[in-house]
Amino acid sequence: MVTGSISVSLKGHCSIPAKLPQRIQVITCLQLIIFLLFVPMTAYSSALRQNDTVEKILKKQLKALGGADAVRSVKSSVSTSDLSIIPTGMKGTIKQWSAKPCLYRSELSLGLFTITQGSDGETPWMIDQNGKVTYNKDKSSMKKQITSCFIDQHRYLFAEENIEYSGPDRSSGGRACHVLSFEPEGGYPCKIYINRKTHLTEEVIIKTVNGYILERYDDYRRAGKMMFPFKTSIHSPVMNQTIETTITSIEINPSINPSIFIPPAGTTNDYSFLEGHSSKKIPFSYKGGHIYLPVRLGDKKEEHIFLLDSGAGITVIDSALAADSGFPIGDRITGAGIGGSTFCYMTRVPGFKIKGINFKAQTLIALPLNNITTRFSDIETGGILGYDFLSRFVTQIDYEDQTISFFEPDSFKHTEKGQIIEAPLSRKLFSVECVLDGKFKGDFVIDTGANRSLLLKSFAERNDLFSGRKLVSVSAVGAGGEKTVDLSRFKSLEISGIKILSPILFIPGGKSGFAAFGEISGIIGNDILERFKLTLDYSAQQIIMEKNTCFSKPFPSDKSGLQTAWDSTGSLYIHNVIPDSPASAEGIKKGDRVISINGKKISLFGDRSEITRLLRQKEGTRLKLLIKRGKKRITVTIRLRKYF
Repeated sequence: MVTGSISVSLKGHCSIPAKLPQRIQVITCLQLIIFLLFVPMTAYSSALRQNDTVEKILKKQLKALGGADAVRSVKSSVSTSDLSIIPTGMKGTIKQWSAKPCLYRSELSLGLFTITQGSDGETPWMIDQNGKVTYNKDKSSMKKQITSCFIDQHRYLFAEENIEYSGPDRSSGGRACHVLSFEPEGGYPCKIYINRKTHLTEEVIIKTVNGYILERYDDYRRAGKMMFPFKTSIHSPVMNQTIETTITSIEINPSINPSIFIPPAGTTNDYSFLEGHSSKKIPFSYKGGHIYLPVRLGDKKEEHIFLLDSGAGITVIDSALAADSGFPIGDRITGAGIGGSTFCYMTRVPGFKIKGINFKAQTLIALPLNNITTRFSDIETGGILGYDFLSRFVTQIDYEDQTISFFEPDSFKHTEKGQIIEAPLSRKLFSVECVLDGKFKGDFVIDTGANRSLLLKSFAERNDLFSGRKLVSVSAVGAGGEKTVDLSRFKSLEISGIKILSPILFIPGGKSGFAAFGEISGIIGNDILERFKLTLDYSAQQIIMEKNTCFSKPFPSDKSGLQTAWDSTGSLYIHNVIPDSPASAEGIKKGDRVISINGKKISLFGDRSEITRLLRQKEGTRLKLLIKRGKKRITVTIRLRKYF
């Protein structure tokens, strides 16, 4: 389903460090002699020229900015900017506060919602569109903060870090630049393009685990004693999105209350339990590897079925349902899923109810869910309960009993037998370290919206996991559309010492959508999670896993080679035929219509999961299919067998 958060991360560009580090390095005569004995003279001369070139470039930029005194004079700033997001067409405003050392806050207003982000100097945080506070403690967020602070506060001008001259080059705008490369301690490597005429920064490229981030600067003007870029743009190829800002006002060295850089404790008080501090043992439907809960919107009595999805960065409502309910539709934004990037819209819902819990008005995403889900499920999905819903609670999912319980975080006490696992949030998803096949370590995210577990192709290629391994190509559908993915069986997957044997993992390729998030190695979906009683504790950033009686059951696998789907009339058709499978051997083709199986009409099957179970029966079982191909009717018998 939809994963990750809305890509609207912005930060200040105006704070300057107060301290000027010492750049002179004292070398004793003995050190110098040893250095000259072991380093060739050509390399020594080259190093001197390199250092000389870097120092000259930095001195020219310092002068262009207004001089060292001007740079050091800036202690804090407050700015207001107009903002637009390309290609969504969204427009809004952003107010930013920054102060040394590395304190910042931004308040982004975009139509129906406002998002606040900041840092207290140590941990980045965010308040989402519904008032929920998140601390971004994952490695990627921390590294990005270190690098951004190093650049935005011009620390590289005075740094003792190893800054290298990468030579002359042209910026993406075609202007001649000097390029400096460096990697702040604990941060991401980056390159700064400095205009050879103005000596001001033209653009910055930060290389993260998710690919590069390109930041462009333009329209420099003097504010106070120093030059500032009044126009900036931040481009993220992963989200195929560019955020452009233009400063409309800026104040240098204003008095700022430092408490604004500290996020408010707790969360917004926009919901209430009907009894006490919890709602326990709520029954849910578990079909097709998905968890479904009934939800009532506003004051309406009619219930709609919502999917519970910890992988969704925000709660979603089907766009047709939102329109029929008369909810306002706002601006378009970009999201990411297994199929790549996708567009969706903001809407405002006048509250909703789940058994034992009432929510006040909420800002949600409107997305045409049923265009996706009804092709592969017989449940008409009204929406998705995502991160901004789940993160308010400690959520306990009992897959075996098919019940779910929600607790106030402060009142929850762990009394179960399960294992507590540290799971810092990465892009609003719990991340846990896993070991694949006993030796390959990676960070996997917990996703209750994924019916199958995934392994990212980038991780598999880095560890040469494709060598000698049988792969099967299948079709997968999620937010962002349909995509061909590989699947394969592995020896084991270990989560904090808990070993799952012979898992089958999907392996999506490509460099867009969820597959482009380089800090993530894979997804733990419900085919693994259903073997536990699972507790999600967002406030502690921990999960608890307690084995149930299904822990050791084999992973079910199709033995036919057929991927089926349903059209708008309820007819079953062949969506995909897997090569070298029983179905392909009998000549079944994509697009064939299935009229009956073993003489039973498709319309008489209880639900669609019954057909799935037929295709997973023991080897040697024969299935007789009556198929319509064009105007012809064909009878085909396939003998089930393992094909991977």
